[in-house]
Amino acid sequence: MKKTSKVIYSGLLLSGLFLADVTLTAVPKIGTVQQVSAATTKASQEVNLEAISDYPWQEKRTIKVSGNGDGKVTFKVKSGSAGKVNAKTGEVTFSKSGTIIVTVTKAATNTYAASSKEITITTLKVDQAPLTFTSANRLDFDQTKKLKLVAQGGTAGKITYAIKDAGTTGATLSGQNLTVNAAGNLTVIATRQGDEKYNDVSVEQVISVVAKPVPELEIQGTIHDYPWNAKRTIVADAGYYSNEGRYIGECKLVFKRKSGSAGTVNAETGELTFTKPGTIVVTVSVAATNEYAAVSKDVTITTTKADQAAVPLTFTSENYFDLNQSKKFKLVAQGGTSTGKITYAISDAGTTGATLSGQNVTVKSVGNMTVTVTRKGDDKYNDSSVTQVINVGVEDNWVELSAKNFPDEEFRDVLKRKFPKYIKDGKINTLAITVMSTFDQHGGMIEDLTGINYFKNLTHLFCDYLQLKTELDISNLTNLVHLNFRSNLRNGDKLDVSNSPKLTFLNYQYNNLSELDVRNLTNLETLQVDDGLTVLGWTEKKVWVELSKANFPDENFRTTLKELYPQYIENNRINIVPITEMDIEGSVANEIKDLTGINLFKNLVQFNYDYRSINLEGKLTSLDISGLPELREIGCFGASITSLKFSNLPSLYYLYCDLGDGYNGVETLTLSDFPDLTAFVFQSSQPTNFNISGLPNLQGFEVYPTPMNNVFFSDLPNLMKVRGKKPTSMTVSNCPDLVCDWF
Repeated sequence: MKKTSKVIYSGLLLSGLFLADVTLTAVPKIGTVQQVSAATTKASQEVNLEAISDYPWQEKRTIKVSGNGDGKVTFKVKSGSAGKVNAKTGEVTFSKSGTIIVTVTKAATNTYAASSKEITITTLKVDQAPLTFTSANRLDFDQTKKLKLVAQGGTAGKITYAIKDAGTTGATLSGQNLTVNAAGNLTVIATRQGDEKYNDVSVEQVISVVAKPVPELEIQGTIHDYPWNAKRTIVADAGYYSNEGRYIGECKLVFKRKSGSAGTVNAETGELTFTKPGTIVVTVSVAATNEYAAVSKDVTITTTKADQAAVPLTFTSENYFDLNQSKKFKLVAQGGTSTGKITYAISDAGTTGATLSGQNVTVKSVGNMTVTVTRKGDDKYNDSSVTQVINVGVEDNWVELSAKNFPDEEFRDVLKRKFPKYIKDGKINTLAITVMSTFDQHGGMIEDLTGINYFKNLTHLFCDYLQLKTELDISNLTNLVHLNFRSNLRNGDKLDVSNSPKLTFLNYQYNNLSELDVRNLTNLETLQVDDGLTVLGWTEKKVWVELSKANFPDENFRTTLKELYPQYIENNRINIVPITEMDIEGSVANEIKDLTGINLFKNLVQFNYDYRSINLEGKLTSLDISGLPELREIGCFGASITSLKFSNLPSLYYLYCDLGDGYNGVETLTLSDFPDLTAFVFQSSQPTNFNISGLPNLQGFEVYPTPMNNVFFSDLPNLMKVRGKKPTSMTVSNCPDLVCDWF
């Protein structure tokens, strides 16, 4: 077995180099060194790296290394894919932003041990090339309201667009498509999105939206629903303000149907023509010019079925039959414009005991009966009806229309004019007449009403402002229920009403009397007399109506009533019995919008609405007066009124309506419901049809500047003058004294 001995030396050897350990190994042969092995520790090398701040990825950087040792330096990416490093030079190259870790190594040499260190390098995204708008920065609003936004430049992602500030333009954006609604300035932004290499890039642009002045287009008034066969014209005007602030009017208007097939519109005049009831929408527009922009408005027009007024329905059969001659007669009527069937009915048989089979009437006794004929409507026309009072009498009802029986010649002439159908062979049928009215200064100078007692069936007698030279004798008028007798008597004359116990209404104003006896009038409900007159047997009746919103919806109307009639108001209630006259004028009239409640004043004799006294345009748009049995006079001045309705006014004798340009109400004005009417004046700018028939007291008819379309006059024995624009067509029947004055 070999034996080994180990000697360890410590110290400095080899010219100053320190060897940590030296081991000598001896072999068995004495004095002989067979092998020597030495293990040494090399010096460490310093690897000092200069820090590299974050920088844009496109730039170049080189890793700088310092420190002792001469080992070969190499560079190697340890992690990260955004860049690479030159293994020899340490030059770093990135292909995008990101982070890499590089290991820097000094290789081992004979004297130095290998050494390494890591460095982290981060690069940043870079800015893109500038982005610029290539689309326009000015938009002519009158030419187009749309603009496509376009921008160029940048080097990365998709370009998107947004509105930063719409200003006054009301702009909206869909993708690149910009839509504006008004003039002004707006700011838009284009942005090209970045990626892993590039930052986002944006650019703003101010776009000016310029516009010409927009005309002010105004549709005048409102066209309410009206009959389809009427004419209406859309009245409009348009003007604009120049850049200097000067108002310039008279822009050219164009009318065009937008929807609906029931009618058409004249493109230049705006005149509407319908072929059937229905609705159309018309666009009223102003085309753009070099001076102003375009503007338009839509108007909806609806028409209804029309009345059968072009050819009025009338009875052609007689209205008097002698029971001694026959108990049967046939009803005959003609007219109407629909395709419907004509039917007949008995409205009130009275005392005649009449029955009807088809058109054939059978009667049993004398009296008055009322019959109605109706032509059924169709898809274009409403039903049309007319009534007729037929007197069934015997020869004993006839009285000579002579000076002996009727001494006053003027009275005889008035009877002939008013009741030609009841006169035959110089005699008048006294039982056929139940209403006599409008004996006043307009009907002539009657001085003596002797003969009035023959008319035993009279229920209503109206006589005002006569110059009577004899006392009025009504002792035989036992059926009288209504007596209007104003300003007729001489000083010292008296009126005896004791034989008329059925009287419910008596107007006895403006007569020079100190006393009136009504003790026998147990049915009397309304008495109108002058203050200070002693009335025997009369206790004033009061009918109280709450001054509430339910009865009078318009607050200004309620206030007006309080101002006009403070003496008749208690506890917010008004006594309607003594109120016979109502004048609504001036600022009060201008504020009232609704006269609902006017029909509660059943004793009203005179009504006047007049906004003109303060030269303002009234706010009242609809006037509906109906169910006032005593109303005699209506005066209406209302430029704002667009709807007019009068009905059930049996005492009306004077009607004056000045409605200006705003009226757009009924197409056909029928006045057959006012048998007492004496004078009618109508002013409006809208064309109108007139159906005037069966008004025995009508003397004057005046229409201006209203264009009259179709005019029908029938059974107007007292009508002496018609004045107005010449109508398109006119039918006249039984108007013996008519004179037309056209202008």
